[in-house]
Amino acid sequence: MSLGEESVPSGRHGQEVVGLRVLVADDDATVRSLYMNLLGDVPRISSVVDASDGREAVLIARRLHCDIAVLDFNMPRVDGVDAALVLRRDLPSLRVAVHSADPYALEERAGGCGLALFDKLELDSLLAWVERQAVDLHGRLGSTTG
Repeated sequence: MSLGEESVPSGRHGQEVVGLRVLVADDDATVRSLYMNLLGDVPRISSVVDASDGREAVLIARRLHCDIAVLDFNMPRVDGVDAALVLRRDLPSLRVAVHSADPYALEERAGGCGLALFDKLELDSLLAWVERQAVDLHGRLGSTTG
């Protein structure tokens, strides 16, 4: 898989981003918007950026040094599992979750990869996972800057 550098915005509206950054990648614009709105309300998260496919997700996460990524399993160009594995290799501190409308296929494809896997319809579970990651990451950031 060839994932080169491309220019991406520095934040949701091009502004400088401070604090925890979350990346939402899904090829369905409605799902992306829903997740972005829900995750934007999570305490300790200051920025939510989006991507419409796995390749774009990798480029944005690298460029913006995202803290948490929520990736759809079935996306064009690069699927969510392949993108997650590239991101874990390139950004070891990034927390990655993959979700799917077909959790059985996701489990079959990614069950042994050590990724957080979620049914796309179980938003509460995914949101709780993101909140736990944000608390943990915020605590680590606070202990290194204080």
